[in-house]
Amino acid sequence: GTFKRKNWGAEVSGPIIQDKLFFYASWEETDTATVNEIGPADDFSFSRNDTSFTTAEVNQIRDILINQYGRDPGEIVRNLPVLSERIFARLDWNINEDHRLEGTYASLEEDTTIGDDIGSGRGEFTFSDNFHNRGSQSETLGVRLYSNWTDQLSTEFRWSTQEVNDLQNPVGGGEAQSGNPIPRIQLGLGFGNEFFGSQFTSGPGTFRSANQLNTNKDQLKIKADYQLGDHLITAGFEHEALEVFNLFIINATGTIVFPSIADLQAGTASNIRQGVSFTQDPNDAAAAFNRNISSVFLQDQWDVNDDLQVIYGLRYDWYQSDDMPLNNSNYMARYGISNQVGFDGLDAIQPRIGLNYTLPESFGDTRMNLGFGIFSGNDPTVWFSNAYQNYGGALGVGSHNDCADPAAALQVLNGGSFTGIPQCAVDGGANQALATLGTVNATDPNFEAPTVSRYSFGIEHTTALEQDFFNDWFVKLDLIYSDYKNSVAFRDMSLAQNGTAADGRPTYAAIDPLIPGCNATFDGIGQGFSNVDFATCAGGNADILFTNQVGDDAHTFTASLQASKIFEWGDTW
Repeated sequence: GTFKRKNWGAEVSGPIIQDKLFFYASWEETDTATVNEIGPADDFSFSRNDTSFTTAEVNQIRDILINQYGRDPGEIVRNLPVLSERIFARLDWNINEDHRLEGTYASLEEDTTIGDDIGSGRGEFTFSDNFHNRGSQSETLGVRLYSNWTDQLSTEFRWSTQEVNDLQNPVGGGEAQSGNPIPRIQLGLGFGNEFFGSQFTSGPGTFRSANQLNTNKDQLKIKADYQLGDHLITAGFEHEALEVFNLFIINATGTIVFPSIADLQAGTASNIRQGVSFTQDPNDAAAAFNRNISSVFLQDQWDVNDDLQVIYGLRYDWYQSDDMPLNNSNYMARYGISNQVGFDGLDAIQPRIGLNYTLPESFGDTRMNLGFGIFSGNDPTVWFSNAYQNYGGALGVGSHNDCADPAAALQVLNGGSFTGIPQCAVDGGANQALATLGTVNATDPNFEAPTVSRYSFGIEHTTALEQDFFNDWFVKLDLIYSDYKNSVAFRDMSLAQNGTAADGRPTYAAIDPLIPGCNATFDGIGQGFSNVDFATCAGGNADILFTNQVGDDAHTFTASLQASKIFEWGDTW
């Protein structure tokens, strides 16, 4: 393939009202491409020829899909476009000498065309309809207000809102959540399915047939500083509201497999499978939830004297959410705990103190700092979100074997028209989901927010000596000790010890206490099962629990030493 690389943009700024209101705006766009390396078996202008189908044969398949199946699979792909557009704008308003307002707007759109199933067992060759556009679209709007109310009191107000849409859109469209879902059509081995054995594929990618992530985030911060003699008092409130819609279903539009071109022309499939939501509406299988994080903080920066400064304060974070994962009664029956655990009630208290001290001068300037603080670490939302989609009953897999007459279900042309995925296969997938027998990701009802207690010591010294080489060296030593508490852990709830390896380590196997005749009893999180007869109880899912580390947690110690000096070598060096 051949392509051009283009990059252009513009920026402009200036006053709207002299000395009062100013603006700035910029725009940048990039248009380039990469090259697709995979083509038909006999087209050696491509560096890879993975499929067994020739150019004539893939064009024959294309004609059949257009004329008999009412769908256009697109063209043979050579170039893969890469597009990017960025927009930024800002306004600054000097309201008066004591108040200043600024507003910003940012927009980003990135889009890269990428092969999906092509070059894999899911489709050694595909036309353009199976490629997908990957990237993101985001818009951010922010406002900041800085105010000096008195010589002692100043405030800062911040608000922002951001919408981010993750793009993984098939070039030919047809995702399950769209208004016109398009079933996948594969040609290849008679025993193939959506994961392997395909020499040709048309339609959305296996993992792009229902793949959508949208987030909306609103943030608010109010902070006040008050100078009270030698004390600078800082207090504030922060709030973040996050709305998430995360949809991912494998093979959501279904896959119809044909052993040969002749079978495709006759409409006689060898396999039909589809990933199905429990309601048959793919949107209902998404992880959809809202969560809020709020924080209050208070700090005192105390200048005890010219040499000593003490900073101490307290921060409190808490989570709120009314959304819960859907209930799985089988999970409760297996383990005696509910999978309906969300964010609500999670919190962390974080005291902090530090001091900065300038030591009396002796051979130079010496400064020391000491500190201790508790920090809540990263936002655990990404881990919590697993429980909202993977509750064991969101998805099932249906096939032609769920139909009363499987052979008849494999005939997908009727009177010259494509009939699509049989409804009996879709019903079979939904019924499997409704049985709530799938793997469960859940959160420990007693989960605590992970924190780290961090102790720090630092000292820095700038030498002041008569000897030129040893003068004006900067030497710095930092020591940091971190003690982690309630670190995140993931446990497979289905495991029970079934023996001991030769080196003394225990071995485990998955069991299901709901199997008829199994009398195993769950003893608690991290304790496994008792009264296990592995001959009867063997089986079960890898039910993963999001929980805290049990027993001793992690500790880290970091030491760093650096020394530097600027040497002047003269004009001739």
